[in-house]
Amino acid sequence: MGERIGVLQWGFYCVVALTALPPMTHGETYQTFSMECGGTVDLSNTEAAFLSYSYEPGQDCTATFTGVSGKKFLLHFVTLDLGPDDTCDDQELRIYDGEQASGDLLASVCGNEQEDVTTSSNVVTLRLTSGDSASGDFRIQYTMFYDSEGDACQESDDFRCDDGKCIRSELRQDGYCNCPGSADEPDGCEAGGVSDSGEAEPEGEPEPESEPEPESEPEPESEWIPELGMTMWALTGIVIGIVAFLIFTGVAVYFAVKHFKKGSVGGRPGPTSTIPMEQPPAYSPQSKTGPAPISA
Repeated sequence: MGERIGVLQWGFYCVVALTALPPMTHGETYQTFSMECGGTVDLSNTEAAFLSYSYEPGQDCTATFTGVSGKKFLLHFVTLDLGPDDTCDDQELRIYDGEQASGDLLASVCGNEQEDVTTSSNVVTLRLTSGDSASGDFRIQYTMFYDSEGDACQESDDFRCDDGKCIRSELRQDGYCNCPGSADEPDGCEAGGVSDSGEAEPEGEPEPESEPEPESEPEPESEWIPELGMTMWALTGIVIGIVAFLIFTGVAVYFAVKHFKKGSVGGRPGPTSTIPMEQPPAYSPQSKTGPAPISA
């Protein structure tokens, strides 16, 4: 019985340990950072987030963003409202590579569309200028990445995009597209993401131009759990296996104990009975000399 209790306690502790694992971060909302005009924003603790800014007429705002050391910025415009066209006459967002607005100019952004922008280091500077009657806003999703060496990333648990960019594994299937071509989100993006062409994808689902023929939906991929290095299906299989093992062990121990008790009761000796022994006849001299002689 003690062995059975020990096995059940072990199984209980295993189940408690598995259920105490931290929840997955699928669909967790990214942080949003704003431009601090004339200052530097520290982004060294975030692998992906949003840069958002709404401006009024007559502004000249410059801000520098410092990301994770040893990595680069991939900037993707989720929303963009910098004037009705791309002439950049009245309002403009300039993106510089480095700490100052005097560095290499990576892009001059205006209008409503812009391809993705990548930096050569972990520092990028944005400068927004607007005319006396211009106002608007923009929202950028950034992702920190590094270039893979050949077909593999430097860190074995990092995710490699189709174009060779390496991102952190927790960004895979988190609801936001961080790779060009959305290789990290096979089920699609919740809030826009990086497209194959590099153009901004609008938030929300666009209206379809024509109704496609119904096709059988593929089974969704099992969600990956970076903390455990396994999928949700694998974790479920482990839990089911432990529960089945506990049930089997409990039933086996129960029947073994029951059989042992039954055998002990059936083989116990009963009370000892005494069989009376016939006493031998008493000794007599006649029994040895024979009968006495008859007198005349």
